[in-house]
Amino acid sequence: MIATLLLLLAPARAETTGVLGLRYADGTVSTWAVDEDGQLTRLGSGLAVPTDSGWAVVDLMTMSRAPGSSESVLRYGMAGHLPALPGVTNGDDIDEVSSDVDGAEFRERITILSVSPTLVTYEVAGSAWTGGAHPGAWADLHAERLPSGGEVAFGDVFPGQDGTFMRASNAASATMDEDERACFGADASEWALVRGRGHWVARGRFVYLPEACRGMSLDFTVPLGVPGSVVGPDGFDAALPAGMLDGVQSPGGGIRVLVSPSGLATVTDGGSDVLERPGTHLVMAQWATGAAAVRWPEEAAAALAAPR
Repeated sequence: MIATLLLLLAPARAETTGVLGLRYADGTVSTWAVDEDGQLTRLGSGLAVPTDSGWAVVDLMTMSRAPGSSESVLRYGMAGHLPALPGVTNGDDIDEVSSDVDGAEFRERITILSVSPTLVTYEVAGSAWTGGAHPGAWADLHAERLPSGGEVAFGDVFPGQDGTFMRASNAASATMDEDERACFGADASEWALVRGRGHWVARGRFVYLPEACRGMSLDFTVPLGVPGSVVGPDGFDAALPAGMLDGVQSPGGGIRVLVSPSGLATVTDGGSDVLERPGTHLVMAQWATGAAAVRWPEEAAAALAAPR
């Protein structure tokens, strides 16, 4: 009787669950869970993000609002409360150009680079022809606050480190030849977080200034560790195995998720799993333990299923 009572009162085995954000080769994103047995489970399209206010959703889709146009639309907010989609015809530049210039084209693609409970970073790359001698082109980095929106400056995430950013910027500028320096000038205000062989990395970007250099950009790495308060645990405590491009692990190291050219592979004491999908990248890795580890997959799936 006493032995039975002690068994009932004994704490349950601590469980760990990872909620992963994946980006595929075509730019689309989805959310997956990984458990202590290494099992990967797809929770839905889009990214479900655990925040202090509850589950947020990052939604990315492609639409055309005018002939000759194709654009990515990025929306984010609390589950079930995402901003409305832009209208099919709302008098914006795309629609006006298509009606005024025969054969006008507009192409824009958003690539999500990182997502955390407080931050989303992404690239916007595109081109447009509106009847001039040459098409326009751009490739810009953006960092915005989750889930409320609004631009996030480098110093907001790395307090007191604006000087480090500028030194990295100046070092990159010093490697340019004369023609490149004329294209980029001295401005390097854009930044994002990207994956870099087992860790998050801060990346800055020069974008072209004169139109003659349209479409050109130059990236540089800022030598700072990304705060765990922003991205969560980010310590991969061993070298990546041969052939692996990236990897994340749970705080205790019991779950490892490795990225290879062919997809994902998990490694745990309890088992493993493989997702065969070439061109897959990690854009988010958040971890829960104990009771939250049991709840998170169901909550994340419900957030992704909420109306958008």
